[in-house]
Amino acid sequence: MPDDTEASVVPSYVNKKRKTISLFVTPHAREQFVKRWRLLSSEVAFRDGIDKALVLQFSRAKRITKLSRMYRKRMNKHGQDTLYFVNGTFCFVVKDAAIVTIELCRKSDRFLNKAVKKRTVKI
Repeated sequence: MPDDTEASVVPSYVNKKRKTISLFVTPHAREQFVKRWRLLSSEVAFRDGIDKALVLQFSRAKRITKLSRMYRKRMNKHGQDTLYFVNGTFCFVVKDAAIVTIELCRKSDRFLNKAVKKRTVKI
């Protein structure tokens, strides 16, 4: 079986103009993903690596186009050019072609977002 190329582990989405936009994952987003993954999953290690797990979760996410009051309020924090992608478990915050942070978005798990701030995890 051939090895996957580097391009296969880069998250991307298709914009309104039908162009594929490749995204950069910031170190902060990667760290938050690992912390929040460990809170939800009994699986401590990633089978195929952190980046592949992150890309898999992002590929399942859908862009939020009709912003609720909560997301409109968050735009004040992140800026008007921010996009939100949700896959049921994770919310990916994208700004300037970079995933800047990853949060838990399921209502039953949102309280864990604040618990993560107290922990430190080495990747």
